[in-house]
Amino acid sequence: MFLKTTVKRALHSSGVARTLARRDGASFILAAHVVQEEEAEPLADVIRLVRRSFSLVSLDEMLDALRAGRCRNLATLTFDDGLRNQVTVAYDVLAGLRAPATFYVCPALVGTPFSTWTWELEPRLSRMSAPRQREIYARGSADSLGPFLQTLKEMPLARREAIWAEIVSATPHFSFTPEEARLFGLMGWAELASLDSSLITIGSHTHTHVDLPQVDDTRLESELAASKAMLREQLGREARHFAYPNGSHDPRTAGAVARHFDSGVTMEPRAVGPGSDPRCLPRVHIQWDAHELVWALARTGRD
Repeated sequence: MFLKTTVKRALHSSGVARTLARRDGASFILAAHVVQEEEAEPLADVIRLVRRSFSLVSLDEMLDALRAGRCRNLATLTFDDGLRNQVTVAYDVLAGLRAPATFYVCPALVGTPFSTWTWELEPRLSRMSAPRQREIYARGSADSLGPFLQTLKEMPLARREAIWAEIVSATPHFSFTPEEARLFGLMGWAELASLDSSLITIGSHTHTHVDLPQVDDTRLESELAASKAMLREQLGREARHFAYPNGSHDPRTAGAVARHFDSGVTMEPRAVGPGSDPRCLPRVHIQWDAHELVWALARTGRD
């Protein structure tokens, strides 16, 4: 591990990794979720690093370039789930550096006291006794949090919702601790409305953060249309961009997204290239270490 890290740092310092990342005009959409206070400076470093190798643009500008066949060495920033720390931490960095970004939110959850189920899972399980936790893990044929979370994401929606209902029922007095709220709490409408619209694009992450491939056509349309309608009503902005929860998509959901939005982003770690489909754009998750991020970009393939 030490040798691997040393090699990555050497490639980063020498500029070789940046050269590889820019190969053939590769462009990237970067994705982030939780941004802790101690990650403010690493985020600033990421922005500065990206600007040394790419043109940092808004998602609209990248799409325009993609359609015009001139999407070369561009990068854009995106943040999922509407977490409050994206306003209290990330936004200050973005505004200070005048770095454009897209925030994807779930309108039905904005301003609520909890979070998406994916962020609530660990805190709720931590309130249970060890035997009760083991019982819950067994529902997903798992014995620890990581495999259990992945299993929940992949299992049929009805089964997952039944397990989630059991978890919620077992933690009836649940509320976030201050530390959990700092990490997983969601922003409110006033916070969203306060963001500089010339810098921050607001997109949809569905209405309720549901895996779209698992819902029927009626709910699929509702999740997309309702999210757009509420964002328009609350913010006076037209949401033009979409992020698939958990990156889950298929041809049916991509077709529905295309009817409502100009773009859809996944979590497939590839570069954006001439063959990229605006409905299913790849993204690379941000690494909060400069040499790790450059290495991640250098080793991704293009569409």
